[in-house]
Order: sequence, then C-alpha cells, then structure tokens
Amino acid sequence: MMNRRVFYILAGLLFLSCRQLPHYNKEVESSLVLLDQVLEISDELVARKESEMDSLRLLCGNAPDTRTLYRAYDALFHEYHKWDVDSAYSYALRKFEVAEAVGDPEMIGDSELDLASQHFLSNMYLDAIAAMNEIDTASVASLGRLPEYRYLWYEIYHGLAQTVKSEVLNQEYRQREQEYLDLCAESIKSDCMEYYVTKGKVLIPQGRYDEVISLIEQKLADPLVPIANKARLHYWVGRAYNAKGDEEKAMFHYATSARYDFMIPLKTYASAFSLARLCFNRGDIKRAYRYIMRSYTNAMDMEDNMHINRIARLLPDIIAQHEQYVSRNGRAMGLMIMSLIVLLIALSFAMILLQRNLKRLDKAHVENVNYSRHLHESNHIKDVYLGEFLSMFSEHIDGLERYRSTLRVVSKQMDFEAIQQELRSDDFIDSEWMYLHEKFDKTFLGLFPNFVEEVKALLKTGKSIGEDVPKGKLSNEFRVLALMRLGVSEPARIARFLRLSPTTVYNYRVKFRNAALCPRDDFETMLMGIGE
Repeated sequence: MMNRRVFYILAGLLFLSCRQLPHYNKEVESSLVLLDQVLEISDELVARKESEMDSLRLLCGNAPDTRTLYRAYDALFHEYHKWDVDSAYSYALRKFEVAEAVGDPEMIGDSELDLASQHFLSNMYLDAIAAMNEIDTASVASLGRLPEYRYLWYEIYHGLAQTVKSEVLNQEYRQREQEYLDLCAESIKSDCMEYYVTKGKVLIPQGRYDEVISLIEQKLADPLVPIANKARLHYWVGRAYNAKGDEEKAMFHYATSARYDFMIPLKTYASAFSLARLCFNRGDIKRAYRYIMRSYTNAMDMEDNMHINRIARLLPDIIAQHEQYVSRNGRAMGLMIMSLIVLLIALSFAMILLQRNLKRLDKAHVENVNYSRHLHESNHIKDVYLGEFLSMFSEHIDGLERYRSTLRVVSKQMDFEAIQQELRSDDFIDSEWMYLHEKFDKTFLGLFPNFVEEVKALLKTGKSIGEDVPKGKLSNEFRVLALMRLGVSEPARIARFLRLSPTTVYNYRVKFRNAALCPRDDFETMLMGIGE
C-alpha cells in the first residue's frame, strides 16, 4: 500500500512538472524537432563550412589566371555573405580590383553590385547608394542580375526609412521605397527569387494571403530549388499564414526556413525570431529562449542594428519567463528527487517486512544480503539524480552570468528613455577612441620611430603626403599603413579600428600606391620591409 501511494505521488509530480508543455500537431512538432537537431550539430556544420572556405582560399593562391582568381573571390564572397561582414567586404573589394585590372564590363558590374549589397548589409546606406549609382545596368542585365539590382534599391530605401529620424526624409525614403517595390512587382519575372519575395511584400499587406501561399507552395514543389532559396520561400509562406491567423502552419514554415538557414549555415535571424515569438505565445518558453538568443547572437555578429532593436523588444519578456521556467523546473526536480528517496525508503521497509516473514534463518540471511545490495544500488541512483540536479543549476548559473549584461540593457524596470538618451551621446565613445588612437600611435612609433620618414622615402618627390603629420603622432592615412605593416590587411577591419568607411581606407591605399616610386603593385611589399 505504501509503495502504491508513493508511486501515485511521484506520478502526480511528474504530471505537474510537465503540465505546461505546449501541444503541437505532428507536422509542427516534427519540424521543431528537426530544427533542434540541426542546432545541436551547428558546430559541425560551421566546421564544414570553414573547411570548404579553406579550399577556396587555396584555389585563390594557385589560380592560373585572373579570371579563375575572380571566380574564386566570387565564391568566397558568397560564402561569407551573411556570415562574416569583414571577410565578405574584403573579397568584394578584391573582386572589384581584379575586374578593373581585366577591364571586363560584366565583371565590373557584377563586383560593383556585390559591393553595394555588402554596404547595405553593413548598414552603410550612403556608401551603398554611391556604389549603386556607379553600376552599369546593361552589364548587370547581361548577367541576369537586373532583378537583384532593382530589389536592392528597394531594400536600401526601406532600410533608410526604418532608421532616419527626420520626418521629411522618412516620407521621401518611403516614397522611393514604394516606387522600387512597384517596379519590382511589374518587371521581375518568376524565374528569380526576388519575384516571390516581392509578391509577398506586396500581396500580404493587401490581405491576399492565399495568393501568396499558393504561388510559393507551387515553387516549393520544384525539386530543383536550392536550399538557400527554400529557406526564403518557407519564410514568406510562414508570414502569409501568420498574417492569416494560422499560427501552426506559420510555425511549421518558420521552423523549416530556420533549419535550412542553419544547415547552410547562415547568420540569419528573421525566421528564428518569428518562430521564437510564436513559441512564446504558445508557452514553449525553452524553445522561444533558444531561438531568440540564436537570433540575437547572429544579429549582433552581423551588426544589424535595426534587427537588434527589433529583437530586443521581445527579449526581456522571454528571458524573464525563461528564468521562471528554469526555477520552476529546478523545484520540480527537487521534489522528484525527494520522492525517489521516499520511494527508496518505502521499498526498504517492504524488504524488512518480507524478511520478518521468512521462516528459515539461512533464507533470512540471503534476503539480508539482497537487501544490502539493493540499498547500495538505490543510493547510486539517488547520487545520479542529485548529480543531474546540481549540474542543471550549475548550467543555470552560468547562463545567468552570460546574459547578465543583456538583462541590464533591456530590463523593463530601467528608465528606458534615460538609457536611450545616454546611448545617443557620442562624447564618451569619442574620447575613448581618441585615447585608443593616441596609445596606438605611441606604441607603434616606439617600435618604428622613423616610420613616417621611411614611408615618405618610398614616394615620388613633390607628393604632399604626410606634410602635416605632427611629431610623435600619425594621421589616419599613416595609421592605415601602420596597421598594414602590423599585418592587418582587411579594409573593413582597418576601417572599424579607425572609424572610417571602408571606401576611405581603400582610397588611402590607392593614393599611396599611385604615389610610389616603385611599381604600384610592389608598394605594399616595400611597406612590409620597413623596420626590418
């Protein structure tokens, strides 16, 4: 009787601990399980991607001609696009340099479009517009990239409209955004991805959800659709179902889209973020937390401030609920452990009662041995559960430590307006950057005291470069060269350190190469010899 009662208590505790788990239909649950499995092996997928990129980099070093080199740079650009902003920009620039050297209009147009796309992805809208204005549309049309070109114009003005504070500029950008969206809707054909994305953007706000769903599901039925395109198509079907009010269908497509993105893998966030919101609405806190943190991390890596702000609005609610979820599960685990202990004690009493009913001493002795062995095994089970319990709370504490800074920023208990006002001020950041650059100058010139003079010696006479550099300091032009001398060659990283645009860094490098006494392609080799 005692054993049965304890069993019922334990079963009740298990039921109470699981009672808040959401219920999904089989299709949704299967898609979520598959997504979770992909996330579990994300490190392996990243390692495979890095290995593929290593092979492409090796091809760059062994390219027999400039066109092969261009194709290798192009492949690396697309691998890094939506994965690593700095590397993607670096390979876009290298593509452009090779295209200019070859003088092929199609290659130039192709590389300029990639540069503009990377400017846009880096939130450098003015640079993106400048790059777009340089593109020969006839060249991109001959490459079949005209739809992409038109859609990029739409995305640029959409991004500007989302970020600008001036109402006048906002209206202007929204008008240009709509003009390009209408142009895309009228001119882009169904043989490219921009057609389906444009249809989603145009028809969903009009309430024509079924048209979007039917159109895109027909495309998804094509077995030749690449996995990257499948990810985008599932996302837009998910948006249509979500707008229609069918959350389970939306979850299935968002989960499928996110799974394809992470399989490639790409650092995207739209599908996983949308899925996190719906999981949160359904009470699936564990998954909502997992997906939104992945979205937040990816958005931070890609430095996409617009999406970071969007995610941050939902983040505090999910984090708060997740803390409650972890705490509640911890209490349930404690109760389950205590129940197991009670069950073990009850079993022990049962063994004692059984032992008293045995008539023979030798049989009683055997049962005694069995009883001792059983207690030993039971204590081992208890230790295992206690170990799991402590491990769970250890991971929980580690998680709190990792996200403490995020909680400080987004906590609803803070004065959000005061925080925003403080964050908008550039005084502190400017002073810190100035201090950093001064320390860099002092340290670098301590290593290379005659750096400015030795650089000037590499330049033609009459070139007024470095005339106004103060003693003991470097100008931004010379800081670019200093960083290159230290082995920092990627323009995007140099630009980030010096707070310049990558285009400015590129122009500085061209300026020095054009002024060099040696052949312009040898200047940077001569630069690396300074101080040896």
